[in-house]
Amino acid sequence: MEKKAAQIRLDTLTALYDASKGNVGSLMSVVEILVNLYYKEMRIDPAKPGWDGQDYMILSKSDSVLVQYAILADLGFFDKSELSYYGKSGALLKTCPDIKVPGIFATLSGGGQGLSVATGLALSLKTARKNNRVFTLVGDYELMKGQIWEAALCAAHYKLDNLVMFIDDPILDIESGVKVDKIQDKFEAFGWSVIQVLNGHDFEEISNAIHKSSAISRKPICIWCNTIAGKGIEFAERKASYLNASLSDGEMSYVIPKLEQLV
Repeated sequence: MEKKAAQIRLDTLTALYDASKGNVGSLMSVVEILVNLYYKEMRIDPAKPGWDGQDYMILSKSDSVLVQYAILADLGFFDKSELSYYGKSGALLKTCPDIKVPGIFATLSGGGQGLSVATGLALSLKTARKNNRVFTLVGDYELMKGQIWEAALCAAHYKLDNLVMFIDDPILDIESGVKVDKIQDKFEAFGWSVIQVLNGHDFEEISNAIHKSSAISRKPICIWCNTIAGKGIEFAERKASYLNASLSDGEMSYVIPKLEQLV
C-alpha cells in the first residue's frame, strides 16, 4: 500500500506540473485515505462503473480531485494518458469532479456540496433496501459552510448508517484563517458516531476505523483523520504556503526521483 501511495503521489504531481496548477499541499494530505478506500475497502469494478453492488465515493473536497483521477486511471476506469490533459480546455478531467468521468458519481463545483450529495445518495439506497455504502471526503475548511451542517442534521435524522464521512484535517505549522474546532463534539451533538484516526497516513489505522464503522447502526459515521498538509514532500509538509502552490522545476527534479525509489 505504501508503494501504491507513492505511485499515486508521483502520477498526481506529474499531472499537476503538466497543467501548471497549484494546491500541492491540499492534494498530498488525502492520498492514503483514498488509496486505502479504493484498493482495499470499497466494492468497485472498473469494467462496470455503474454496477448495482458498488460502493460510492463522493469527493466533497473537490480541490483534491486529481488524486481521485490518478487512482481511477490506475485502476483502469479510463486511459492513464488523460492525466496529461488535466485542467486543459476540452479535456475529460476538469479541476472539479465531473460525472462525465468514469468512476465519478457527482459533478461538484466547489467545496461544501459533497456531503449533501452523499446524504441524498445514502438515503436513496437505504430506502431501496440496498446495502451499498456511500463514502465521502470532506476538507476541514468545508466545515465552515452551513450546507455541511444542514446535511449532517439530515443524515442523522434518517439514521444513515450506510454513510461514512472522512474529514481531512491537516496539520499546518501556521494555521491561516478561521477553523472549526471540537470536531468530535460537534458531530456527536448532531447525532453522528465519530471515530478519530490519529495518523491519517497510517493504512492500518484507517482500515481499523472503517471496520469499526461497519459495526455501527442507526447513525451516520464520521471518521476524523489527522493528516499532514503536503505529506510525502518533505520541504512542503505542514507548510501553509504550499496548500495552493505548484512545484518549481527544481523542486520537481528533487521530488520525482525520491518517489520513484518508493514505487
